Amino acid sequence: MNAKRTPLADPVAEVLKHLKLRHLTCALDVARLGSVRAAADALFITESAVSKTLRELEEQLGLRLFERTPQGMLLTEAGRQFTNYAHSALNALQTGVSIAFGERTGPPIAIRIGAMTVVSATFLPEVVRLYLAESGDCLVEIASGSGELLLQRLRAGYVDLVLGRCPPLDDMAGLAFEQLYFDRHIFVVRAGHPLAGAGTVAPAQIAAYPIVMPPRQSLFWQEIHQLFLARGVKPRAAQVEVLDLQFCRTYTLKSEAVWIASERVVTADLYAGSLTRLPIDSPTLEVPVGIITRRSGKPETHVIRLIEVIRRASS
Repeated sequence: MNAKRTPLADPVAEVLKHLKLRHLTCALDVARLGSVRAAADALFITESAVSKTLRELEEQLGLRLFERTPQGMLLTEAGRQFTNYAHSALNALQTGVSIAFGERTGPPIAIRIGAMTVVSATFLPEVVRLYLAESGDCLVEIASGSGELLLQRLRAGYVDLVLGRCPPLDDMAGLAFEQLYFDRHIFVVRAGHPLAGAGTVAPAQIAAYPIVMPPRQSLFWQEIHQLFLARGVKPRAAQVEVLDLQFCRTYTLKSEAVWIASERVVTADLYAGSLTRLPIDSPTLEVPVGIITRRSGKPETHVIRLIEVIRRASS
């Protein structure tokens, strides 16, 4: 007599047997916020509890969902796939519970916009004003931060679109970019700075002062660095690398620093005379800014309406 063969266990069924809602919510919050600490604060638990929950989930799946980097927790390709479906599953579950409780209308329609720092401070407020004026009651959620983190959130479905500079080609897989305008960057200093009123300024002169610029992980940092290297100049003074525009403005006004700033951000300061633009002997630094969306799937009606508003605002 042949011995009975034990059927092979279904690996998906095995994972689902042990999967808990806390695993999903924890992974989604880490993906959304980009760090264990921020996710712990959002979930009102300790950082060690978040790390333990993530470890359990990755062990159950047999996959690494996140890369731990100095810039934060970044999703792997497997992580992007998992969190995308996990997000949809939790939304569907929330809708089902709402219907079961008799809430036919469900939660208000939310439009979720990712905006890189400069766009959030200049162009986005007018977009939101126009959108709310036309759309009535709705919820607008805005996420800001580095381009890398925002593209991660876009792929995972946490934002409907991203407004910002065109990403490098290597980061455009599965995404589409529609250009809206060019954002020109200029060199500015406080009124009374030694370089103010000195005529055309060479990069070598700027290199002697502290330089305020984006973080070196950004593509724009590389372009600025290349500008100096092309002139045979290596900045000797301290560099301040930061995304916070309010810090950039305050620090520049109170120091000898040279700020490489978006012209849109400093227009009011230039008009008021608190900041002065330096005429630089170098090529113009222009950054293409536009709408970044996912290629897969048809956008929902409210997203299409938002894109139309963005186009009108930019024109």
